[in-house]
Amino acid sequence: NIIKAIILGIVEGITEWLPISSTGHMILLDEIVHLNVSEEFYELFQVVIQLGAILAVVLMYFKTIWPFGFGKDKTETKETFNLWGKILVACLPAAIIGILFDDWLDEHLYNSIVVSLALIIYGIVFIAIESKKINKNKTNELKDITYKQAVGVGCFQLLSLIPGTSRSGST
Repeated sequence: NIIKAIILGIVEGITEWLPISSTGHMILLDEIVHLNVSEEFYELFQVVIQLGAILAVVLMYFKTIWPFGFGKDKTETKETFNLWGKILVACLPAAIIGILFDDWLDEHLYNSIVVSLALIIYGIVFIAIESKKINKNKTNELKDITYKQAVGVGCFQLLSLIPGTSRSGST
């Protein structure tokens, strides 16, 4: 089980930083490298191995997302709170649908067939989008993101409820 856990950790570590689905890859890998543990323990294990990447992102952007200190003046503090408002707006669609349909999503979408199809379809879509290099309505600064764009990001995040799709890729 230790070697299997290390393999799962390596795959999680690699896939978490790429615009591919770490959860999808973990579901597929579980078909091959299955830990001999209870379902509850495995769910906790998946949360714990993803926690490192989440904490790394928080640390990396802490100065940006923390509204107090770091020499921020009133305007910068206001902009940071405004950014938090946009983050919350962007999280709402997936949070609402995810909570309401959690059991259905788990029952119908968390399997190797759906994940494999999603990885293939999203891979093709990513290649097609990247080849076009569309720069229409490009936003370069966090402060320039509008609430309308935040809602759009939130709606695209709904796609990431399908395992095998990527949160970063969906947005």
